[in-house]
Amino acid sequence: MVHALKEALRVLRAGGTLIDLRPISVDVPIFILTSSGWESAGLPSQSPDRVHDLVANRAIRDVVREGLLDKLKQVYFVTNYYWNEIKELQSDVDECWKEDVIVTKEIWQKARRLFKRGSGLRRILLPLRRKITVYRKIGS
Repeated sequence: MVHALKEALRVLRAGGTLIDLRPISVDVPIFILTSSGWESAGLPSQSPDRVHDLVANRAIRDVVREGLLDKLKQVYFVTNYYWNEIKELQSDVDECWKEDVIVTKEIWQKARRLFKRGSGLRRILLPLRRKITVYRKIGS
């Protein structure tokens, strides 16, 4: 993030817009959705990725303090990810989020139990929190 921010500031003209869109490392539950409702399988830890959040936040804060960017607007929102099977979620966690999300054995076991116990149409939901911030470049 720090290197990307420096490069963005280098190429962005005065008055130009910089958009910072990224996930927030906040623990969120894995939900098992069934025709009769939903239940949480537990809270996977997103703590490994919090270091990246802190570094990115510090880099943006420093640039704003230096008077290079002006913060115009910030919005938080949720992106819902759905899977049809537990093994699909597990594959995505292993392949894409291996370094960022820790799902314990107990959470996987509970998710499987809830999924098997459910009736009708079943889905797995992971609601990830994100933020988007709009900045304007000040000066030259």
